[in-house]
Amino acid sequence: MPGRVGTSATRDELKATVNIKPRSPSKAELASIGDPASLVRQQARGGTSVISVLI
Repeated sequence: MPGRVGTSATRDELKATVNIKPRSPSKAELASIGDPASLVRQQARGGTSVISVLI
């Protein structure tokens, strides 16, 4: 069962959410993201099920 310590899950059972955010209101710049579209494609190929992009 995913999410429980000590259990295993197959890739099909795992889901990931990714937030791509170069800056934060409270912490200013977090990371320099040169090509956000390329990063989104990489994350999608890796199996990410939800991607949020804030520019």
